[in-house]
Order: sequence, then structure tokens, then C-alpha cells
Amino acid sequence: MSVVISADAQQLKPENIVSPEAASLGKFGNIPVGNYTGSPEISIPLYSVKLGGVEVPIVLRYHASGIQVEQEATWVGLGWDLTVGGSVTQVVSGLADQETNLTSPLGTTYQELMRRGTANDNNPGMDNTIFATQFCVDASQPLLNDMGTVSTLKAYDWGKPDIFRISVPGISEEFMLTPVGLTPVQIGKKKTPVFITKHLFGNSGSYAPEWTVEDIAGNKYFFARTDHEYSYAEASQPLSGAVSKLTRITTAIGQVMNFSYINGKYSLSAYSASKSFDNRDLPPNPTNDVTHTTYYAKYLTGMETDHVRVVFELSSTAQERDDLQGLTIDGGYGARRLNAVHIWDKRTNRKVKSFVFTYDFFYGDINSSGRIATFPPPVHLTKRLKLLSVQEVGYTAGGAAVQNVPPYAFEYNESVTLPRKDGYARDHWGLFNAQSNSSFIPRLYCEIVTGVLKIPGVPITETDIMRNIRDAGTANKGMEPGPATAAILKKLTHPTKGFSVFHYEPHTYKNYRTYSADEVRRNVGIIATNVDDKNYNTNVITSAPLYPDADGNLKLTQFNCSFSSVGAKIDHTYFLSCYVKIWRVSASGTRTQLRQWVVTAPRDIFNQTGSQAYPPEDIILSGEPTDYYEVESHLANIPQLTPVGTSIPKAITHANWSTIDKQMVEKESIGGGLRIAAIEHYTDENKLAGKKVFKYLKEDGVTTSGKLMAPPRYFSHTLRTHVVKTVIDGSITFSAYPSHSYSVASYSYVPLSADAEGSYVGYDRVEVTDMDAAGNTNGKTVYNYKNTQSTASSNGFHTYSKSLPTVGYYSNGLVDSVTTYRNDGFLLKKQAYAYKLLERKTTRGLMLADMYCDAYINNFSCVGFDQPPNINYKWVAYFYPVNTKWYVPEVVTETEFSNVPLTITTTNTYNAYGQLVKEEKTGSKGETISKNFTYPLDVTSPGAVVTEMKSLKLYDRLLQEVLVKNGQQRLKTFDYAKNEHNHIHVTKSAESLGGQPSNDLVKNIRHDGRGNIIQFEENGVVTSFVYGYQQSLPVLKVVGADYNTVVTGLNDAVIQQPPGEAQLVAEITNVRNRFASSNTQVSGYVYSPLTGMTSEIDPSGKRIFYVYDEHGRLQHTKDKDGKILKVFQYQYQQ
Repeated sequence: MSVVISADAQQLKPENIVSPEAASLGKFGNIPVGNYTGSPEISIPLYSVKLGGVEVPIVLRYHASGIQVEQEATWVGLGWDLTVGGSVTQVVSGLADQETNLTSPLGTTYQELMRRGTANDNNPGMDNTIFATQFCVDASQPLLNDMGTVSTLKAYDWGKPDIFRISVPGISEEFMLTPVGLTPVQIGKKKTPVFITKHLFGNSGSYAPEWTVEDIAGNKYFFARTDHEYSYAEASQPLSGAVSKLTRITTAIGQVMNFSYINGKYSLSAYSASKSFDNRDLPPNPTNDVTHTTYYAKYLTGMETDHVRVVFELSSTAQERDDLQGLTIDGGYGARRLNAVHIWDKRTNRKVKSFVFTYDFFYGDINSSGRIATFPPPVHLTKRLKLLSVQEVGYTAGGAAVQNVPPYAFEYNESVTLPRKDGYARDHWGLFNAQSNSSFIPRLYCEIVTGVLKIPGVPITETDIMRNIRDAGTANKGMEPGPATAAILKKLTHPTKGFSVFHYEPHTYKNYRTYSADEVRRNVGIIATNVDDKNYNTNVITSAPLYPDADGNLKLTQFNCSFSSVGAKIDHTYFLSCYVKIWRVSASGTRTQLRQWVVTAPRDIFNQTGSQAYPPEDIILSGEPTDYYEVESHLANIPQLTPVGTSIPKAITHANWSTIDKQMVEKESIGGGLRIAAIEHYTDENKLAGKKVFKYLKEDGVTTSGKLMAPPRYFSHTLRTHVVKTVIDGSITFSAYPSHSYSVASYSYVPLSADAEGSYVGYDRVEVTDMDAAGNTNGKTVYNYKNTQSTASSNGFHTYSKSLPTVGYYSNGLVDSVTTYRNDGFLLKKQAYAYKLLERKTTRGLMLADMYCDAYINNFSCVGFDQPPNINYKWVAYFYPVNTKWYVPEVVTETEFSNVPLTITTTNTYNAYGQLVKEEKTGSKGETISKNFTYPLDVTSPGAVVTEMKSLKLYDRLLQEVLVKNGQQRLKTFDYAKNEHNHIHVTKSAESLGGQPSNDLVKNIRHDGRGNIIQFEENGVVTSFVYGYQQSLPVLKVVGADYNTVVTGLNDAVIQQPPGEAQLVAEITNVRNRFASSNTQVSGYVYSPLTGMTSEIDPSGKRIFYVYDEHGRLQHTKDKDGKILKVFQYQYQQ
């Protein structure tokens, strides 16, 4: 980790004009991994469009955590993503927040409820706490006297803010809108400040959001209402999601990049099921739902600056996307895929290169069981778009396509076939688990019997509730490692024919217990025990000691006992002295009988059936932790019940039950998707070049370091008040009693938390080992991370099948230390990090729950004639924190271990916008070097220029730098001014040593209207640059003459739009001739824009030519006589 200060904003002179041969050649062989989450960062950079200080990459990315059964392919295939430009994504809770400004009376009531939570929004206790307050609608409280208002707030989730996610180049942030006033406020894990402007949202209730986002460099990102996509869960339902697409980027000096889109429309289906119960002897209320969501999409078709145009060629037929339920719209089929990307140079109106995508489909198992009964199932349920390859296409000068470079090719794990998208065979996180499920509702038997899932608010004696939840579902939702890898990317072949192979394994964790599919099948964690007396001897049959937990409690699940004859019926009178008993044995050996079962009346039934069985029950035994328990089974030792000369018994006294296998319950779990286990790199000759191996273990080398951020919770429980109103002869009476309302669903009421930087699982410690082709280690690196599981609410209330959000730890994923070892295990280097919480803010979300059971009771308040008895409140308001946290590295300690370890400690100080304002390095011997930086935000009494900088949000401009080394101070200052183009640029840099008068380093800096530096003076020498090709590339560098002199007599039309190379070279020659008799040095440059420099003329007149192939790769250089000077070859590099 390092702190980087951008130099672009205070650039004093142009960077050296680099020859093409010195430019970095891109490599795609070293695939980085997000070690904290175990996710490989598989990406293919296709192209990048630059606009001033903003760079917009076109990158194909693959998310390698596993393919979900219901997962749909994007416009570039299953698991892949190609997002260009930016977006503001809105996660809607209830009604979209832009439509629900809480004006009076809603706003007044909302604010009163918030005051009942806590008075201090920055109360640290709110940081990870979810709490409740109870209240009534009461005429004595004027701010809470409208039951209709409270009901409306509850119905539309108006206390739960929508979450907006900003994604633009270099920025990824979240914000919310305040319920009253709809003011944007940054929330979540903050990384940089952004300035968000909310515009009007259309007329007459139409939803059309419009945003402007600004960064601290003065760049603006505009999201127009015309480029807005949205979705509805059903035609009659409110908005379920929205995405505003980036329309335009405008830099601080007015450069513009535009994005264009076409409409799309398709439908997706989501599948769920639930069962609802209460304790009023009503039958369960099952549901089996299919939710159809219509997406009104926007497909990117182009991005354009004044120099570059990128065209995104989309599919045009239904067959190309029949994996989606596309809907017909104006312009064709509403579901599209990306077929090609074309790069055009607008200055020459020439297509420079293209990238062509080829596809097939993954074909799902049509015979797998699923929600939709139709057979064969609809095509869209069994097909998923599969990306096969991406190939770069070059073009000759005449425009002919050249396809002589092999493509990027992709292979997937198709040894396992995915099921239908509506398939039942899926694990907790949606991955395929190949189980023979016939429903979506999970079987929770193991989880509840072993105590892994506890139901808050349900007394342990409410066994009917526990049993109903336990037995409500039949689906095995445990993870199965093999099927989970279905359709995942396993091999990537590069254009140079080298390739990478990916090996995956399940995530592991120990903070929560989730049972795998195999463990669910085997009822792991449950020990079934029988104690039977068949009179094979005269001993009483006693179980092995049963030990309680640390609190002294022992649960015997489904305890079942019976007395029965075998074969011929035996009269009950012979069984009267038989029994089953439970004993408690104290540490001193004292035995206490707790329970006993014997043959009871009506005994004539026993005589008819030959047996008596007691109904199974769950038994809770409580005592001291040092006690233990025994179950005793006794069959009377009399001839009528004792076998003679045979192993076949005459009768049996039987007891059986289940207890918890603590060792298995405490075992680590698998789930939450897949992580990378190893990556192998091969040469184009199919030889192993190297391998990276990843281990996610604690220092003991055995225990997983993983944590599941939040567990699946499929039940919802509420203890409410059931009120019965009775009217007899005009007299109203009420009766009220507790009502347990609970449900079990296929979806988790506690949201599955992705707080581990978008993953369900994060790791405290990860080892990465480099291996060579022979399997020898080249050393290893150990990463330690901050990693805390999310705080999940136990609240059982839910609205639209959603519970309260988890509370994340935004320090997750920060590096605590990085340790590097040599191949022999010798410690080479260690870096340790300490962080500062630069910003911490807490506001609150609110969710309301109605504590009455029946709809008609909404007519009642807590006071007055219709007040039900013994009811102290009607409503519960649940408050949860919405946090903003911004962590920055404050202290970085680096130690290199050799004969004498050397340590450098770097201490960083920041301003409120996260800009580094002081960096102090201290060595092992106490020597220090410090740097101080001043930005516009740090100036408390700014002049006119800095004031305008602030108004334009040009906060990244460096104004002053102070270096102190060995007690000596060096002060460097930067002067800014507004130029003739009405842009603020740096004009001079000066330096002062030890408090002496300052000396100019660079002065008389001039910029053109596009921000190019066209002149500067250094050490008394003036250097000028002339930019051509529409002011995009330097064609002249003149040392010793000012800009105005250089451009005098130049044919600007030829410079800006060269009709040919000869004409431009002639203009360069004219300038050279004008200054031939002076000491002025003139260099000239000719280009093929978007490809590179084609020739260079140095001050002596020597000319070098650069020759490229059709793909824009430098092939060789030659002199003016055609002699080859240097040849370039390209091959895969590890």
C-alpha cells in the first residue's frame, strides 16, 4: 500500500515525448488476486479513452466466485461483465426515495419517531446496535396522533433509505437521500469525497432521475434522465430498481466525452416459497411464488470525444439472446448481446481496430426438477449465454480487416451441467448443489436440533413453534463443492497462445456453522441413541453418561419411549414394573430421578395392540455443568418377558433420542461461493511456466482464517397481540392474548451480507506461494487483514420479504501487515499498517412493525373508547445505523531483515478531503525526513484565485510543498492564474532553501485551450510546443524560442488536420529553416493518431521512422534510407 500524490494538476512542463519503442507493452499473464476474498481479478483490457486527467477503460472482467442457478448472463456472457463509463445504481426499499419526500404530516411524524431513538446521531452506541422503541398513536401527543400517517410510513418502508451506488472511472462510492429534504449524503466505506447534485425528477409523478457527480479535480459526471433504466417487480408494483447511466463527462477545462444508448426490454423471473404459521391452531399458509420483473434497459452503443469514437455493435436477432425473455420494442428485440467494439479515429475518419466477440450457450439439464411445470421447459430457462473468445481485428491503411492475431479464448467447467434456472437444487448462496430437492424451502432439522439456529423471542418450551420451523421444508441447501464449480471459467488462452488454468475450492469459515449438502444428508451433528432392554441378562440397561453444555443444559431431541411385546401379545400386567427413567448424577455421585415412563391406562388398548408408545418430545434438562445424565431402560426380569434359548426377544422396553455432536457442530464450514486455490501459467509450448498457490489459514497452518459475514436465516418470528372484539347487546368486550407469528422461507430474512468487499467470506490471513515449473518454491508472502463479521439483526419483522440490513465493518479488507519470506523460509521484509478513521458519521434508518395481529384492529388507538385491555403499545420502531467511515493509512512501518534490520516508519497526516498534507519518515537511527503539502482546502484566508479554485472544486491543485531533511528546509511554491481561455493553470514554480529568497524553477508557463503546456521557461531557456492533429499531439518542440514566435507563419490548417505526411513535414521543415542560423533546437513529430508516432526528426535533422503492423504494434524502426535499425517481437511473458 502506498500514498500517491497526483502530479497532473500541477504539471510544470510537458513530459518527455517518448518514442514508441520505449513505451510500455501491455502484458496479460500475471493475474492478480484479491487475497482478502480469494477472488482472482480476471480482466482483459481492450482499450482506454483518455480525456484530460480522466481515463475511461474498456475492460472485460470475470467474476470467479461461482455461477448461481438463477444467474442470468450479461451482454457479454455468463459470469462476465463489460461496464463502460459509469452509473448511479439505486437499491430501492419500498417506494423510490425520490418520489417520497416526507413533507408534513409524514415528515413531522418521521422526525418525532427519530427523536424517540436517540438524541445524538454520532452516538458510538449506534455504530453496531439495532434497537427498538415502542409507542402508540396518542391524541395527547400531537406529533403522533395520526394512525393513518404511521401506517403509511410503515407500508412504504419510508424510514429505510434507498442506497445509491456511484461508479465512474476511479470513483466507487455510496450515498443516500435524507428522508426530509432528499439531500444526498455519502455513506458506507468512503474512499474519496464526491459532490452530488440531485436534479428534478420529471413531471406528474413520472420517475426520471438526473444527477451530477463532481470529483475533487473539477471533473463532472452527468447522468441524464433520458439515459435511465429501471425495473418493476410486477405491473402493479412500485419501482424495484433503477440505474442512471453516465451521459457525459466534462473535465475542469471543458473537454467533453459523450455516451449514447439504445432501449432494451426483457423480463426475468425469480423463484421463492414460504410457509407461515401462528399458534392459534390455524393451518400453515404456504406460498410458492414466481416474481416476474420487467427491465427497461439501456444498452451502450457509443462513447465519443472530439478525437475518438467507440462504437459498440449489438446483436440484432432474437436467436442471439434467446437465453433471455426479450420483449419486442421499437428498434427490434429487447435483449441484446455485444458482438463487437470498433475504435475510430475521428481526425482521420479511419477505423483503427475492432474487438470481435464470439458466443455459444450453456445448455441446462431440461430434466432437472424446477418450479415451472411445463415440459420441456421454456428455452430461456435452460440456455445461458457463453462467451467463447474475443479477437482483436486490425485494419490496413486502405481499411481492409486483418485477423492474424489469435483471440483470447475461454474454457469452462462443463463436466457438470447446470440445472434449469428455476431449479430447486441450489445452496444457501444460490450455487448448484445437485441435490434431489423438490421445493425451495430449506430443511432446517440439523440446524435447529444442534442449536446452530436459535429463534429469538421463542421460549425453549414453545416446542410446537420450534418443530414447525424445523420440519417446514425439505430442501437440502448445503454446499456441494463439485457441482458448485459448474460453468465456471477454468482456462484462459492469451493471443500469444500461452494460457492460465484456474483451480477453485469452497470458502471456509468457523464463525458460523452451515452444514454442507453431504452433512445434511447424513444428519451430521446429531447423535442418535437407543437404550433397549430385551432381558438378555438381568441387568438394567443404562445409557453412557450424557454431559450438559457449559451452562448445565442438555437437550434430548425427539425423545421417544415405548413398551411392546414381540410376536405373541403379552398381557399388560406383566409390564407394570417396567419403566424408562432419566437420572441426574451430581459430581458427588448423588442420583436424582427426573422423569419416568411406565405402562398407563387404558391398558385394554395395550392388550389389543401389544404395545404402548409415548409421543415424541423434546426434553430440556437443567442442572450444574458438573452434572451428567443417564437414561435407564428396564424390562421386568420375569419368565413371561425373558427369552430362553433364542436371540429373539419376547418383549422390549425402548427409549431413543438425539443429542448434539459438539465436535461436529464446532467443525469449520464450507459455503459462500468459491475461492481460488491455485493459478497455473503455461507457455505457448504447453509447458508449465509457474504456479501460485493460495492458503487461507491461521498461523497454526490448520485452522481456517475465514469469516462468513452473515449467516442465512430463513425464519421470521414475531410475538404479537391477537385481539378479539366481541359485541353482545351493543356492549363491546375485548380479549387479548399472545400470538406467535412465524414463517419459514426460501430466502434469508437476514440479508446475506457481502461486506467482505463484495464477497460473503473474508479472510484474516492468506499465504501466497510462488512455485516454479519443477514444483520448487520461490518464496511466499503472507497477508494479514482486518476482518470482522457483520452485525446481523435478529429482528423477525419483515416488509417485502426483507429484514433490517446488516451493519458492516468498513475496515474489512484493510491490510494489517504483509510479510515476505525467501524460499528457505528466511524473513526478508515486513510491512505493518495502522489506520486513522478520517471521517465517521452515523445516521439512522427506521422500520415500523405493527404489534396487532388482525387488519381490522387498525381502527384502534391506544387511548379512548376502543382501547383494548392490557395493551401498552401498538407499534415498534426499529432503528439501525447507517454509517459513513473513511479509513486512511496513518502509520506504515517497513522493516527489511538482513544482518542488521533496517526499519523506516512513515507517518501520514491528511486534510478533510483525504489529501496527504504531511509525510514524515523516520529511520532506524532516528533520522527524519518530512514533507508538507498545501492544497486549496488547507488555505484559511484564500486570495481570489484560490477562492475560485474552491468554487470550481479544483481541490487537487498543489499550492506548496515543504521538505525538511537533516534540519534543512526546502520550500517549493506554485502560482496559478486564469489564462485567456478562462481556465486556471499553474504559471510558475519557485523554490527557497533555508529561508533564503526564492528562485524561480519554472516560469512563464502557458497552456492552450485544451490544457496542453505550450511554453515554459527553465534556467533562462524558453521551450515551446506546437500541438497538432486538432491540438491532441505535439508536432513541434522548439528550445530557445517563445510560442508566439514559433507559430508565426505556420499553416495552422495543415498542423491541425494534416492532408498528408509530406505537408506536415514541410511545415516542420519551414520552422527548422527559420531558426537554422540561431542556437534554437527544433524537433518534429509525425503520427498516425491512435496508433503512435510514425517518424521523428531530431534537432540535427536526422529522421527515424516507426513501422507498425495492422494491430498498431511496433514492428521495427528504420532510417531515411530504409535501413532497419531495430526489430520488435511479441510473445507471452510470465
